[in-house]
Amino acid sequence: MTNNKKSDEKLKYPVTFTPKVVVKADTSKKEIHNSIEKIGKQLNLAIKITHSKHSSGGKYYSETMHVTIPDEETMRKLYSALKVIDGVVMTL
Repeated sequence: MTNNKKSDEKLKYPVTFTPKVVVKADTSKKEIHNSIEKIGKQLNLAIKITHSKHSSGGKYYSETMHVTIPDEETMRKLYSALKVIDGVVMTL
């Protein structure tokens, strides 16, 4: 038997989590880091970035962020800002 959570359950803020940003392999890591750091400053977030790995086909790489989000609005702003960075394919 599985334990199913209610779909209307909400996160309790502040929340610390580690989203991954999947990036095209030909995109500079320095540019990605600078873009993420700029977003962190704009949102008043301390974001630590660590390299994760390259995809098996070598077309992408991922970067993991370590961040504490104070509220839902900041979470939405973070994801909105990340998805428009040039070279970012997706954020998980």
